[in-house]
Amino acid sequence: MERLRITSSCWDFSGVYSMPDDPAPPGCRYIDMKNVTGSRSYCDDEAAGRIFEVMKNEPHGSIHYIDTGSYHYLTWFFLHEVQPGNAGGGIVHEVQSDNVDGGIVHEVQPGNAGGGFVLVVFDNHTDMQPPAFEGLLSCGGWIIRALQDIPSLCGALVIGPDEEAIAAADESAAQKVRFLSRERLAAWRSADSFNENFCGSFEKWVRKELADLRQKYGASAVYLSVDKDILSEEYARTSWSQGETSNEELAFMVRSVLHASQDYGMSFTGADVCGESEPEDTYGCTLGRKTNLMLHRLFTEFCISASGPAQS
Repeated sequence: MERLRITSSCWDFSGVYSMPDDPAPPGCRYIDMKNVTGSRSYCDDEAAGRIFEVMKNEPHGSIHYIDTGSYHYLTWFFLHEVQPGNAGGGIVHEVQSDNVDGGIVHEVQPGNAGGGFVLVVFDNHTDMQPPAFEGLLSCGGWIIRALQDIPSLCGALVIGPDEEAIAAADESAAQKVRFLSRERLAAWRSADSFNENFCGSFEKWVRKELADLRQKYGASAVYLSVDKDILSEEYARTSWSQGETSNEELAFMVRSVLHASQDYGMSFTGADVCGESEPEDTYGCTLGRKTNLMLHRLFTEFCISASGPAQS
């Protein structure tokens, strides 16, 4: 019997995944990066070399949990693995594991879809600011670098920054980016909570944008990146300023992206999640774990359903 599977890993730079109640979902492969200097907020050449070395042993199509928002630039590394020949998920055998609930590991493996891919980012910031130190990859400018460095990246949907930050984003890179602002999200929700108008409005927006990128550039895959600073402080405690989104809204938006891409014949080719609390914030780590488990279940359930009927 065959199923689509997800492998997952947690990249521990700050020590947050070394806590007794760390926020990583069960079954994640632990990657100890605490001794890698030159890596917080900015990534120097030595740190980049170490990251590339570790990535040699990482499967394509993984779900990565990547510490605080200071390390969101790791997405740039993961996107280099999403080349046209690697976009999409293949069907592979189930494997047993004592580390995952139910004993089954679900892994996305590289398929053979052609065309480029779309990056979908949930973030309270644009991550499109030129670095203060010329040439260094940074947590605040990695999307610019990705759009410049990766030919198969057709474009990006960036969901969550405020309008002032969007107006200040790098103009040349912004030509390939579709933004959905914090203010527009707020206008869709009711005075007190997530509602039907929010759902319908977001779904209409994301389907329009994905269809347009599919038609213009032949995009055949989607990669998701979630920074939990898009969430309000009720749902996350991050190192950066935060948005107003709830866990329920985030889950709906991620699910909508996955199902819309599937409907347009675009493969889900991997994801990452950052925005953990600092290790000493135990309550923040508890909140982070809740969100990570929610997202992990969502990714897993989608990949199982996307694999279709079991094949013997």
